Amino acid sequence: MSRFISKYTEAAEWLNYFIFLLTICTLPFPWHFTQPLIVAWGISWLLEGRWLQRKYLRISRSQIPLLLIVILIVWEAISLLWTDDKSYGLSQFSTHIPLLTLPLASLFGVNKHYNIVKSQIVLYVAALFSVFAYLLLVYWAKVNSLVVFDNLVDVEIWNIFNTPPVYDIMHHSYYCPVILLAICSSEGLYSHFRQIYPRWSVILTLGAGDLILLLTIFMSGARNTILLLPILLIMVIWKYRHHRYTKHISIAITVVVLTFGTYIWKHTGIGERLQEAFVWVDYEESKHLPFDHREPRIYLWHIILHDVTDYGWAGMGVGSADGYLDRAYERDGYWDVIECSLGAHNQYLQTWMELGPIAMIFLIFIVLTSPFFHNKRIRWMSVYISLIYGWSMLTECYFSRMAGIYQLCFAIILLIAMEDERCDEKITKTAGRSVA
Repeated sequence: MSRFISKYTEAAEWLNYFIFLLTICTLPFPWHFTQPLIVAWGISWLLEGRWLQRKYLRISRSQIPLLLIVILIVWEAISLLWTDDKSYGLSQFSTHIPLLTLPLASLFGVNKHYNIVKSQIVLYVAALFSVFAYLLLVYWAKVNSLVVFDNLVDVEIWNIFNTPPVYDIMHHSYYCPVILLAICSSEGLYSHFRQIYPRWSVILTLGAGDLILLLTIFMSGARNTILLLPILLIMVIWKYRHHRYTKHISIAITVVVLTFGTYIWKHTGIGERLQEAFVWVDYEESKHLPFDHREPRIYLWHIILHDVTDYGWAGMGVGSADGYLDRAYERDGYWDVIECSLGAHNQYLQTWMELGPIAMIFLIFIVLTSPFFHNKRIRWMSVYISLIYGWSMLTECYFSRMAGIYQLCFAIILLIAMEDERCDEKITKTAGRSVA
């Protein structure tokens, strides 16, 4: 019987890790592929039975950010008591169930098969593969006359991933954070592969891959991601400031980015769009501007910040933000906007509307302080994750979309796996010293 249990446990552990790798593969693609795999990962984790064995129970400060997120979600659940539309609020709250199930995985960890290097390789290759897959999709659309252009000159190349049918099956604002996460993981891959292969071959290979991913970000038209790139670049250079080749590589990257950026700025509409994003006009004036001739988010934020006393200290309740904005669109006569059903496009402001200003400050606190709860080795990846998703929340409501929730779930699981791998290494080293 014990032999059967041992084989069953081993099979369950391999299944759990295999589903985790499949989940990584689907991240750069529409979330409909990732959704069933996240659920399957949770089921396989339960089948594995680690949560039944006390020896796997680990309590550490790295679990604090997840605990704070759970507190925020519970806060939302309580707000259902005073929300205007309880049925819609409940449906919005149900999207957060994956986040509520993560504390168990955090407390009992992941199994011994989890390997962060392999996970980063899978994420990196999947991101590169998705780029070519989406380009093939654009070509297929052209062949079938779903997209009308004779050549790339007829379409803004910097916005090619934001054209149908690609845009219809994915949202570049959710896709690009995965690309950024893949780029950030390449630094870990460099540290790993330079011990196995010649240094310059590793630099050239990963450099080519990073360049493809960076070009994809430019072609996506995701301005918030483009604005985040210099910050991440400076952070990576700072991290490796003592490396012997950092100066040369930094100069090369700067020259490439400036050259390509200058070309994009002069020969496409991206400069116009970026400038448009920073033009702030008076609320009354914004109501009379054509909606398709300005940055829509500015108008949305005008509405949200116009009269914050409408929300009170407790907010309007989870799920109430969309109804409030629809009434504002109707009041201002924007019927086409009502049909689009545009949300707040800012997770912090939406949290303020639904849960009050204290909850918004609490969310900002989680984003800013999360890296400090992880150990030094993992802290940089935690910093990148906080930056990528914390920044993205400025222009998207991550907690209101399943795509955002599943990405956050993956990021949390990845950090848990990294913490556990480090713990297992420490245990192995301690056991080795004891035997000696």
